[in-house]
Amino acid sequence: MVCPTCKTAVPNAASQCPACGTATPTDWSETQADSDLDETKVLSDLDETKLFSSQPGDAETQLMRSQDWSKPLASSDAIAALAPGSILGGRYEILKSLGEGGMGAVFKAHDTEVERMVALKVIRPELAASEDILRRFRQELVLARQITHRNVVRIYDLGVADGIRFISMEYVEGQELADILKKRGKLPPQEAGQIILQVCYGLAAAHAEGVVHRDLKPQNIMIAKDERALVMDFGIAHSADAAAVVAENNTAEEADSALTVVGSLLGTPRYMSPEQARAEKVDNRSDLFTVGLILYELVIGDLPPCPNTLKAMLRERSTKQLEPPIKTHPDIPRALSLIIHKCLQLDPAARYQSAEALSHDLEIWLGIRKRHTVNRKVLSGLAAVIVLLAATLVYNLRSKGPVTHNPVKILVSDFVNQSGNPVLDGTLEPLLTTNLEGASFITAYNRGQARKTLASLSPTSTLDENSARLVAQREGVGVVVSGSIGRDGNRYALSARAIDARTNKVIDEQKATAATPADLNRAVGRIASGFRKALGDVTPQSVQIAAAETFSSQSLEASQQYARAQDLQWQGKWDEALKAYSRSTELDPQLGRAYAGMASILANMGRKPDAEKDFKLAMSKIDRMTDREKYRTRGAYYLMERDYDKAIEQFKALEKQFPADPAGIGNLALAYFYARNMTGAAEEGRRVLAIYPDNVLYLNNVGLFAMYAGDFDTAIRESERLLKLNPSFEKAYICLGISQLAKGDEAAAAETFRKVAPLSVWGASASVVGLADMALYQGRPDDALAILDKGVTADLAAHDASRAAAKWLMQAQALLLKGQGAKAIALAERASKESTDESLLYPAAMIFLQAGKPDKALELSQKLGQRLEPDPGAYGKLIQAEDQLNRKQYRDAVRTFQDAQKIADTWLGRYGLGRAYLEAGAFTDADTELDAAVKRQGEATAVFLDDEPSWRYFAPVQYYLARAREGLGSPGAADAYRAYLKIREKSANDPLAKDAQERLKSLGAK
Repeated sequence: MVCPTCKTAVPNAASQCPACGTATPTDWSETQADSDLDETKVLSDLDETKLFSSQPGDAETQLMRSQDWSKPLASSDAIAALAPGSILGGRYEILKSLGEGGMGAVFKAHDTEVERMVALKVIRPELAASEDILRRFRQELVLARQITHRNVVRIYDLGVADGIRFISMEYVEGQELADILKKRGKLPPQEAGQIILQVCYGLAAAHAEGVVHRDLKPQNIMIAKDERALVMDFGIAHSADAAAVVAENNTAEEADSALTVVGSLLGTPRYMSPEQARAEKVDNRSDLFTVGLILYELVIGDLPPCPNTLKAMLRERSTKQLEPPIKTHPDIPRALSLIIHKCLQLDPAARYQSAEALSHDLEIWLGIRKRHTVNRKVLSGLAAVIVLLAATLVYNLRSKGPVTHNPVKILVSDFVNQSGNPVLDGTLEPLLTTNLEGASFITAYNRGQARKTLASLSPTSTLDENSARLVAQREGVGVVVSGSIGRDGNRYALSARAIDARTNKVIDEQKATAATPADLNRAVGRIASGFRKALGDVTPQSVQIAAAETFSSQSLEASQQYARAQDLQWQGKWDEALKAYSRSTELDPQLGRAYAGMASILANMGRKPDAEKDFKLAMSKIDRMTDREKYRTRGAYYLMERDYDKAIEQFKALEKQFPADPAGIGNLALAYFYARNMTGAAEEGRRVLAIYPDNVLYLNNVGLFAMYAGDFDTAIRESERLLKLNPSFEKAYICLGISQLAKGDEAAAAETFRKVAPLSVWGASASVVGLADMALYQGRPDDALAILDKGVTADLAAHDASRAAAKWLMQAQALLLKGQGAKAIALAERASKESTDESLLYPAAMIFLQAGKPDKALELSQKLGQRLEPDPGAYGKLIQAEDQLNRKQYRDAVRTFQDAQKIADTWLGRYGLGRAYLEAGAFTDADTELDAAVKRQGEATAVFLDDEPSWRYFAPVQYYLARAREGLGSPGAADAYRAYLKIREKSANDPLAKDAQERLKSLGAK
């Protein structure tokens, strides 16, 4: 025998290697005695790769020391006793059994220490008793748990508790690909390609960490409910395999279901690569062979034919080239067949050499990536125009804008400050980011978002290079920039590097020095210029550095405060962020983007006059902003002013010049939304989500845009997807609850609204509004009042008069349903003093009108009409029209409603115009407008486009639509009356419901 560790000859009877002391596994002699494998080079798996050293490394030692391995092991009976409700180690609450595998039982559990769901793989006692197997597990897990990618099931730890050894990992709700294959037989080629593409993404992240799976199979690929494919069991299955030897006469199928070791062959036989079958050293390309086999199985429905016995199958796999699948299955797409066949090459050198290369071809075949082609006519004429090219280069750069370039996403990590100057802490990163984003194709990933993502991946809060790589791999960011600043004598020395986030390969390294802190702006500009050139920017360096000096603050202290303000703003600490922004403007009064930062916060806080003041200050410093900042600032100002056309113009210009800028696309979607172009908003929302697929803010917007567009199924799906990524994202519950209510699933909506209450003070307030809105929609005023009373008390205790005012108006609406007009008026008066916003003044005016106080309503109309923005002006007109409708001035009401719609085409305007036509006897026009209100029902979910539930406004539409159709003599009138009565079946004293019942009787309908 030969020792696999040091290659020393070992006597057959020896229990360990005389040279290095490695224990002698029982399968050494069996491997050498296997005559059928004599021609095969057999290597021990412990020598296959440098990953498995004979001595544990620092990370492995730390993992080993974190567990108490001296405790006695539990028996199989103890493991079997892990019933739902039991607690393992005082930490893991067992929720249910997920099944059993070769290693042992698998459970879904709640990790009460960190409040997350996990999957626990409990190791069988006979495996856990082997120190050699445990050592292998630990070695594998040290590597495998470094993989943090959305297409890889995350491994957390190898633990021991109550004598039971287990592996804890990410819990994914879904089903194994093997089960899907069993149910469906085979998958459509496009669907199969999408699944395997995601598998390749996960493998690329693993291979970048130096981890080879070596046991890929459909059972190790999970398809989550959101259709995400995740690779499982890195470093687990093949380590467990060392515990068993498959008999020579086993069939391949029997071997697949057993723990498989033939000599040092590790893996599932039918999915082995040729080099695995020969027991040779394996690398990334072995996984890609198996990927090809799985893709073959997905589109054909079965694996390529192979012999029945294990030894014959291994011999054929190691020596025979598999045929292209199209040869036996001519219906498979030719391009897909070529991809599969390239994966299945006998020689690893003839296969794809990386998961990225395979992903590239799959993306082209799926239409995700465009194939780059060469125009032969252009090539033939190239020599003739080469001189002209040199002469016209400057003209082309100036007249045609930036050179087209694929978007590049970067993440700037925290720089290491070794200079001894604390002013440089957190100062250089935003300077470098601004300079890098001077290239139109470069977009920086928000560092605040990166820190939030990091918190879910790692206990560290430092966004160093390694942490930034974790975030970049998770979020699909291609480039990580890291650096440090120190001293070189009397000068500041700045060094930085840009690396490929997937492969960790260095793209470029740059150094620069500065005599004084004030000179660092220019040094940062030189660093950024070098990186931009390495990434493909052709802008002359002199232009870039001049821009750096123009757009950077001349005060490093101001830059530091600005960077701090940005981080605080992203964390939602708005008061602290405002102070930091203010401090930065005191240090540098010309820092325009700091004023813009303050303005955006103030606008979100509802302090519009203050926001307008700071926006004007930002505009006065606009010459100190980059083009990106100019477009962003002007666009944000127009959004606040609800000047949608100008906002759309700014964000379209931003998007044109900077195609991957999330602010350009995301805010363009928002501008379309405010302009009530819901289709455009949804399209732009999906575009930005394609660039940043796991960004919860963009995910939330896509769900909301779908809700407002009336596509409640999509809104529900996207909200549920978001909540799986981030269960504490409160606004997603509101979108989900409103959409469920609009779909008629009232029980689910109520449950959703209750779920958001414990999350925060805001969540508790939103829960109250959602539940009260449902009660008013159903005509249950007493229930609404009880719910709202608690909410108002909480708002006042929190000194949040604005949210209390919204609830007072809902209480007033409930009181009107009960006929208590005086109390309703008092609440409306109180609420209308808290804001000049139409979301409060319009409903207050409606209460005044219904309670017989038109003068008060018209005062609010006048107040709204004095504002320049379109929406307040439109709502001011709507109040006048409602007053005319109350006075039975129907024709005047129609004209005023039409005037309001010319200012802004609101849902409430359509609804009001339909009612005015109805009262005027214009039944066709009434049906047209009310039918439009039904088609645009998504806007009724939150009529002021502020995400505040308002489905109660939609309830009477069916009643008035029924009356319009009754006037037309349409048989649809009865159905509409029934629809309204269904909504109000729990209502006790609804006058419209009583009238609907009487009208149904007069129609002779039941």
